[in-house]
Amino acid sequence: MTNKKHISHSPVIVSVLLALAALALAIAATAYPNLYSFFYSVEPFGTLTEETGLFRSQVCQQGTCVVYAGDLCTMLSDRGDRKLYPECGEMVSIRVIMIVSDVIVFIALAALVHQYKNGLKWMQPVILSVLGLGALLLIAAMSVTIHLKSQPLFTVSKDTSTVNYGVSFYLLVASCVVAVFAFGWTFYIRRKLHI
Repeated sequence: MTNKKHISHSPVIVSVLLALAALALAIAATAYPNLYSFFYSVEPFGTLTEETGLFRSQVCQQGTCVVYAGDLCTMLSDRGDRKLYPECGEMVSIRVIMIVSDVIVFIALAALVHQYKNGLKWMQPVILSVLGLGALLLIAAMSVTIHLKSQPLFTVSKDTSTVNYGVSFYLLVASCVVAVFAFGWTFYIRRKLHI
């Protein structure tokens, strides 16, 4: 009996760890202030570096940085230029999707932990649905992020600029991969191991 319980619980702890990793990566991607990085020239100031995140951004010149709350569109709003870039709505959608996905993945993680402790088989379909939804939301956020990079907000807003993905984007990609793997593993143990 104890051995059987140990065997059934071992795969679940893998799901718990994968969901925990996906949540940590997603939260880091949401909070880290570097979704995109800009390198552009402005006369007579020279080369400036701007890093924009979902909630905090900064502009740096020769090692001196000015940090401001919000994303690039927040700064454009302060200048009165936001109406020129309707794709700022995509930046807002990324923020909303990331917040919702963080909550969804957290719920899936909490459900997995509860199942691990109590061995409730009926929770497995619910966990799969919630975990799958979280993975889909993360993929949606990544897709919008990729699409936004090619929009006028980034291609014509600076005279001479180079736009790259920042650390937050790669954290987002990693969270998508781990969340999908967590869903796949949880689906596998339900179908093959009957837990």
